[in-house]
Amino acid sequence: MSDKQIRADVLDELAFEPAVDADNIGVLVEHGIVTLTGHVRNCAEQAAAAACAWRVKGVRALVQDIEVRSDGQPLGDELLTERALNLLRWDSTIPRSVHLTVHQGWITLDGEVEWEYQRRNAEVDLRRLTGLAGMTNAIRIVPRTFVQHGTLKLLIGEALRRNAQVEADRITVDVDGDGNVRLSGCVSSLAERMAAERAAWSAPGVSAVSDQLTVE
Repeated sequence: MSDKQIRADVLDELAFEPAVDADNIGVLVEHGIVTLTGHVRNCAEQAAAAACAWRVKGVRALVQDIEVRSDGQPLGDELLTERALNLLRWDSTIPRSVHLTVHQGWITLDGEVEWEYQRRNAEVDLRRLTGLAGMTNAIRIVPRTFVQHGTLKLLIGEALRRNAQVEADRITVDVDGDGNVRLSGCVSSLAERMAAERAAWSAPGVSAVSDQLTVE
């Protein structure tokens, strides 16, 4: 697929997505690598714009260069911190081991969780905050369950084969004794790549996932 066609498809997907104001977003494509530029109103819209690009066939990689420009007056770090803490407390999937700091509207998440979905949920919760300038997710994954690397490799392979979005035969899974997983091989889209990575993270005992999959 040509870069011109990919750019047109990404622009159409952005215009089709109701959570995104596409008027202020630019799209550049070179060798299948999409760069999103411009500005949006909040981090949730920024994430939605990136998701639009990931859904388009032919996209090999994504550069997120969209700036967040909040509407109205800044909340101030004290109020932003209070609201962020409340959101984390209200989410039953987020343990109290997660902490945050705020500086000039930028939130840094820290602490330890057992599962990647908990790390991801904490970030998703806070993206909706008004006045959020950006976020760094430094939460560490520390599994409580130890699984032999051979068993872990088998579990991930079975999960990939069950996934309708993934062609498991084209993906190689390597696991070391510390629960570090490496995915290599080829996939047809960024959406398939992300699905494979989510499948790997869902296995018990995984502490890190190195995604080395190539999008063809």
